[in-house]
Amino acid sequence: MLAKFDDRPFPPAPNVPVIQTTLPNLDQITVWLGLVAPKGTPLAIVAKLQQEVAKTLADPAIKAKADAAGLYPATGTPAEFAAFIKTEADRWSKVVAETGMKYD
Repeated sequence: MLAKFDDRPFPPAPNVPVIQTTLPNLDQITVWLGLVAPKGTPLAIVAKLQQEVAKTLADPAIKAKADAAGLYPATGTPAEFAAFIKTEADRWSKVVAETGMKYD
């Protein structure tokens, strides 16, 4: 590994520098996965799903395996996740527009 894209620790490679050390204008980049429900899903169901996912990801055995792989599971409220998705969409839409990238 030459560098990592964010400042979270990565036990398999503890001495790998963060890429911003060499490229200070580069924002941190993380890979993320999220669970979403169709628009109009009742809030009670969304809340129950969030609660169960958070409970599962807090399980010490699951968390330890994920952390060891550098995955670092995190949970938040549906509103926090919606705000995060909006921020990411805004961020990457600008990159696509500025670079002329095409995707389909």
